[in-house]
Amino acid sequence: MKTALSEFIAEINRTRKSGLLSIIVKGANTQLKMFFREGAVYHVTCGNVRGAECLAQATGIEFAECFFMPEVSLNVHDGNLPSLADIIQVKGGNRYSGCLIIEHRGATGVVFFRDGDVVHAEQGNLVGEEAFY
Repeated sequence: MKTALSEFIAEINRTRKSGLLSIIVKGANTQLKMFFREGAVYHVTCGNVRGAECLAQATGIEFAECFFMPEVSLNVHDGNLPSLADIIQVKGGNRYSGCLIIEHRGATGVVFFRDGDVVHAEQGNLVGEEAFY
């Protein structure tokens, strides 16, 4: 039985794994690579494209297969990461339902989506709009 890509990513997040998820794009000679640190994505590439632009290209493509390589890491600078606004925009365009876990400088926040709309957020003792902004 095949596991949906979203379930595979959710499992990496739930178990707080670190490593590289390499996803082979069906009918193309490229891979989507997602680097995880303790279950959170910190870098994304698709061929020569990085960050938010890569996420935008990944919308609507079919994946042939994927594999996870534990403990693989990449040293990136914050300039290579897509902005939170870009990630939220891509999630909205994909009509994503689920949660996005954000870790930054020791703080953790969660943004909840339903059909691409942000419906709730939490960060520390803050909830709703206070946590989101």
